[in-house]
Amino acid sequence: MSTNRLVDYGIDDIDIVFYNSQDIEEKHEKKIVEYLNQELRDYFLWLDAKNEGRVHLWYKDKLGYDIEPYKSIEDAIDTWPTTAISLGVRKISEKCWEIYAPFGLRDIFKMKVVANNRQITKDIYDSKVKKWVQKWSELEVVQ
Repeated sequence: MSTNRLVDYGIDDIDIVFYNSQDIEEKHEKKIVEYLNQELRDYFLWLDAKNEGRVHLWYKDKLGYDIEPYKSIEDAIDTWPTTAISLGVRKISEKCWEIYAPFGLRDIFKMKVVANNRQITKDIYDSKVKKWVQKWSELEVVQ
């Protein structure tokens, strides 16, 4: 489905996620963010970096409940809020990329928003949907 909007419409930043359960200090994430935004300063979007190995340390403060530590990047992606955004892309080599999409790619291409009920609450889902529909009224939202 095409929206006839610019490819970056509605996007505030790019999330770069990684997994390191051995180094979970926030200062290391901040150093990566600073490095990325300095090295790629001409890139038009803010680049954010999150170590999925430390999400359990701040999740309750931000979203209201505790979660178990993730065991891998795939384990983290498996819990992301909707089926369409449960998606990771990894560069394997100059010509090879790997896509990890535990729910497939159909929902993202159909602009369909479906809760991933593995971890998200209805309130969090509703809040995200409300924000997204304001930007993309053509979203198909499944309640």
